[in-house]
Amino acid sequence: MAALYKHARDGNVIHYILFFPDGTRAKKYRTSRDRRQAVLIHSDAEKLEVLSREMRITKEQIIYALHHNYINEDEAARLAQSKQLKPVCLNDLMIHYEQYARKHWNRRTQKSYLCTTELILDRIGNIPILEPETFQETVEKYVGSLNGSNRTKNIYLDRIRQMIGIGIEKRLLALSVNPAEKIKHFPDKAVRLPRSLSYAEAEYVISESRKRIGIGGLMYPCTIAFIFTGLRMSELKYLTWDDLKADRVMIQPKTISPAETEEPLDDNLWQPKTKSTRVIFIDDPAWQDNVIKPLRKIKKTGRFIFGGKRSISRFAIASAYNNRLFRGKPYSLHCLRHTFITWRIESGDPLPRVMYLAGHANIETTMRYTHIAESKTKDLLKLITV
Repeated sequence: MAALYKHARDGNVIHYILFFPDGTRAKKYRTSRDRRQAVLIHSDAEKLEVLSREMRITKEQIIYALHHNYINEDEAARLAQSKQLKPVCLNDLMIHYEQYARKHWNRRTQKSYLCTTELILDRIGNIPILEPETFQETVEKYVGSLNGSNRTKNIYLDRIRQMIGIGIEKRLLALSVNPAEKIKHFPDKAVRLPRSLSYAEAEYVISESRKRIGIGGLMYPCTIAFIFTGLRMSELKYLTWDDLKADRVMIQPKTISPAETEEPLDDNLWQPKTKSTRVIFIDDPAWQDNVIKPLRKIKKTGRFIFGGKRSISRFAIASAYNNRLFRGKPYSLHCLRHTFITWRIESGDPLPRVMYLAGHANIETTMRYTHIAESKTKDLLKLITV
């Protein structure tokens, strides 16, 4: 078996043996002064030795060993002569995809992406990638047979592209071009324009929210915050008393302990969608009197404005609106945020200012709201004027 020794001159020495299909063998060694790296090399070398002895090494493992200098090109060619050599499939790339996901994505994104990937592997996980034509045909047929919209099919296709791209990047696949990139995306439907409430619809929502007792009696302040500050649900969920000033609302990253939320957060840190601080300036006195003051009247029971000691759950917010206020209506909770953006545009705010207030990453997103001219939301503030 592979062995790890300390050496006075070379630091750490790893000895291992390669077994070839023709019955010959070769003694190999690697050195490293870093103990942790030496342990990793020893683990890889031990695995390589076992696989070569049992003649069940894969192409992926040969390429990996060649890339990390455990073997040379001649030895790689000799190992590849094994009759039991398996072609590289999507299943072989899953472990590397999981490592990439843990490194680059938060927990929620990891769960979503890996769930989709497992469904893909159940159907086409054993199709050889190094046979591009067969692979492309199989993937195209599989994705095309999925139930759902073309947008859903494109998501599955993107996951396959990601997996193969990671394999090529790590030199686990002897390919220069990603075969999944040659498969065209399915034509998606036209991008839906944002849906803003009309003046009459906003009047109904505001008046009804005064009567409802959902969200612990805070449905009216929630509605005011959504429509007149444009908060996203997560921003409202984690809004604290320190964020609420006399003439502004601060949206900024903050540390949230596990006892204060039901959601898993990386390093107990919550960040806005743009991952930067945003200030919603409320410079109109009428705006201040009818938005900031009602929020300040909420009974202070903890750190969070909505929830007290523990932030309110997304489910509580969504169910209160969808099951009570919006039941049977042609609009959703996110339409309240759209209404804020439309209101500011129709009130004459420059697009760059509206983009900043809304927390959009680029001006093109904000420009999608300029089509809404029939909503007549300019006088929206009259609906809550005391």
